[in-house]
Amino acid sequence: HTRTLTLPMWKGCTDEVYDMLVAHEVGHALYTPEGSKRLIDAIKFIDPRRPQFSKMLLNICEDARIERFVKNKYPGVGRSFAKGYEWMMGKDFFGIAGKDIRTLNLPDRVNLYFKPGLYGHVSVPFDAAEQAVVDQVAKANTFDQMIAAAKALYDLTEKKREEKKNEQ
Repeated sequence: HTRTLTLPMWKGCTDEVYDMLVAHEVGHALYTPEGSKRLIDAIKFIDPRRPQFSKMLLNICEDARIERFVKNKYPGVGRSFAKGYEWMMGKDFFGIAGKDIRTLNLPDRVNLYFKPGLYGHVSVPFDAAEQAVVDQVAKANTFDQMIAAAKALYDLTEKKREEKKNEQ
């Protein structure tokens, strides 16, 4: 089977950023199942009423999984990821400049943790329940394990949202 890799053309993009983007997309090509059926089934499993939110959580968890795999397969790209996320942080790509990371929602913090956070570009705090989900995402080796981790992330995010709503 073939896949087409689509990459952004960012102004001022360094070679390391480009290498990171290529490695990331190669990770998807190698490790993310092709076709839409598994993704649609996963969205339905998480919450069919909120398909965009469910898809976002799956993407966060799958990005963590495939980036880990591609760095293991091609160890040299680890440096590109570190430099790439450093460049992205310098451009405020994640939109967190001046924000208290603790106030961000759980999915955003998980995404930051597995991207620039892994390289020390940002410190991302978690409470014990959140850390358990982060650990589940980190340990997901199969696509099904990743889906289970995304569901756990969804469940905890919803629980936190309800708790915050009740406090208000």
